[in-house]
Amino acid sequence: MAQRGNPKVRFLLTLLIVLVVGGVSWAFFLSSSNKPAPSPTTPQQPDPRAATPPERPAPTPTPSQSPAREEVVATPAPDAPPSGHPAALDGLRARNTGAMEPQTLGLLDAQAPIRQALTIDPLGVGVGSLKLGRYFTTIKNEANVEVQRTHREGAYALTPFSALGVQVEGVIVNLLSASVWSPVPGAPSGTFEAIVENASGEAVLRIVRSFRLTPDSYEIELAQTVQNLTDRELNIRWFQYGPVDLENDSAGGSSKVSKARDMRRLRFGYLLKAQSDPSQRIVFANAFLWFRPKVLGKAEKATGLFPDVATVWPNPVSLDAEFTLAWAGMSNRYFSVVTHGLVGDAPNPASFSWVDRIDRVVLHRYIEEKGQPVYAPVIGVKLDSKPIAVAPGAAADLSMGIYAGPMEKDAITADPRAAAAGVQEIVVYNAGGPCAFCTFPVLTDALVWLLEIVHRATADWAIAIIILVIIVRTVLHPVNRWSQVRMQRFAKQMQDIAPKQKKLQERYANDKQKLQQETGKLWREEGINPAGMLGCLPMLMQTPIWIALYATLYYAFELRQQPAFYGIFQSLTGGGWAFLADLAEPDHAIWFAGKGIHIWFLSDFMGPITGLNILPLAWGAVFWVHQKYLTPPTTGTMTPEQEQQQKIIKVMSVVMLPVFMYNAPSGLLVYFLTNSVLAIVENHWIREHVKKHDLLNPEKYRKKKQGPGFMQRLQMLAEQKQAQQQSKGAKGSQGFNPGARGPQRPPRR
Repeated sequence: MAQRGNPKVRFLLTLLIVLVVGGVSWAFFLSSSNKPAPSPTTPQQPDPRAATPPERPAPTPTPSQSPAREEVVATPAPDAPPSGHPAALDGLRARNTGAMEPQTLGLLDAQAPIRQALTIDPLGVGVGSLKLGRYFTTIKNEANVEVQRTHREGAYALTPFSALGVQVEGVIVNLLSASVWSPVPGAPSGTFEAIVENASGEAVLRIVRSFRLTPDSYEIELAQTVQNLTDRELNIRWFQYGPVDLENDSAGGSSKVSKARDMRRLRFGYLLKAQSDPSQRIVFANAFLWFRPKVLGKAEKATGLFPDVATVWPNPVSLDAEFTLAWAGMSNRYFSVVTHGLVGDAPNPASFSWVDRIDRVVLHRYIEEKGQPVYAPVIGVKLDSKPIAVAPGAAADLSMGIYAGPMEKDAITADPRAAAAGVQEIVVYNAGGPCAFCTFPVLTDALVWLLEIVHRATADWAIAIIILVIIVRTVLHPVNRWSQVRMQRFAKQMQDIAPKQKKLQERYANDKQKLQQETGKLWREEGINPAGMLGCLPMLMQTPIWIALYATLYYAFELRQQPAFYGIFQSLTGGGWAFLADLAEPDHAIWFAGKGIHIWFLSDFMGPITGLNILPLAWGAVFWVHQKYLTPPTTGTMTPEQEQQQKIIKVMSVVMLPVFMYNAPSGLLVYFLTNSVLAIVENHWIREHVKKHDLLNPEKYRKKKQGPGFMQRLQMLAEQKQAQQQSKGAKGSQGFNPGARGPQRPPRR
């Protein structure tokens, strides 16, 4: 009967497994590991929003460059010519047309062809609210998902896609106002204009902005032109906001910047330089996976606030690689808002041609938690155009496309404009951090493809996850079996020679070199291969596959608000039980009312406790059984150190891992439970296979070997080469003798 393995080896293996699983869980739910972005080096352009900030319930922010109150002013740029402007450009300002009422385009109807409801804010005719008619925040379908909205803090506002201003011959005219825009008579709803005039009231520029919703698509076209109404060529630059922060839709997520479970990112799509991609149609996005802490950068020590403005494009990486901007977007776990150029048919490049620079801006917002104001800034992006020369009577086209919808490749590629701009590249199954390298697109895309195929056959995502885990473990079973057999064999051999090795250690305690020689000799005599110590490497090499599967299930939009096991728990209770009603959320066996329970320290990285979740507790129990099975009680007496090690393992497996994963999506817990149960079954089968074939018997193993192993063959080749060199040296030392006879052959028998 095979003996049990070395308890130290079993402990190290068990501890390694626990640390890997715990570390992966921690890394995926702690996005604060991202380092702050470096300070921008690009010179800042004059900001048309400059204003003095009001008093705040926290340190006073630096003046200027904060999202400003409504003003209509003309600000001279630093690079303006020293001499005066021609009379036609003196006193440039936006014409005051009076207050404008908000307008709403589209509707919130899941069956309607228009999939969004867009409310236009009069402040710079930006997006006051953008909601999706087919998606809701929870399974209760009480509120639609809002992907963009105006954020306000006192007298300040950050309005997505609002017009900020236009620079005319070195003078910036502020357009961030509700009294300079008016609907265009006779034009479709959502079309507005503003007039830039001189001190005499003569029109200099006519600016038209029009929002157009697309049926059966999440694409919005923002058509905007700047027309030159003078009789001379004008040099202009355009400034506007882009997308702003989406809500944190991670399960149990916190609104605080420094807290975990925040999967919101700033992303860029880009084109390679023309030498690498002559077509300029292939969009990449893998170089920029920036979480909010990286985008915000470092807070100022004096105020504790983040800088108002920081340039994020171009950045050192894009400049060194000569990337060309294709799109810029902000995303959370399941939704994204991306602004891109309107790409025509080939061979037109997929670049965002008129954008010269993108700045990250901050609205210094405060929220109340436990009666105290908490700093929770809102991030937005500002787009600056390149200098554009506009001929008399001509118009500069500054139009853009806006994708605002789910992070699902099929939904994005269904729209030709979004697909042509490469917006689908924003979909990645990668949570960044130390495990980012494991989730390369080829692997995650293959897992998503396989998961979708299984789902088509089963029509249930939970069952598809279980089958997917079975498939993956089946494919990896030969590697697991090979690895475990060799680890068990090595542990058995080391246990058998332990008495002899101990005698050698006592005999050569003062001669380490001799001890190494004698130990190597003992290993050779007992047939122990040092490569057996590497038996755990194949299992570690599988880690990227399981991490990729983890990321795939966490970010797969297809699992959002999908019930498990055909919604049987909801069917039995008439929809009253939320248990496993949403695979993207905790299982909620008992769903607490309100905002949940905040537990000191724990809620800082796992979010508030919104319900009683039983899947993580069940997984902890199964994992404890798994570890107990891997580390059975030894027949001998355990030392106090070994007993302490066993206690540490039990605490880590039974307490720490369920705590790490308590607020994890139930789809992930289905994966973990299935994987742990299959691991127990697989390990049991491998142990029985080892016993049945007596694979731990060194004598039988040596008899089965048909030839030397890899390491032995290398040693034999080295010895042969050394012998040949010695033979050549001996022959050369005899000198040249033309009369000498060559080597004699032995007589034939």
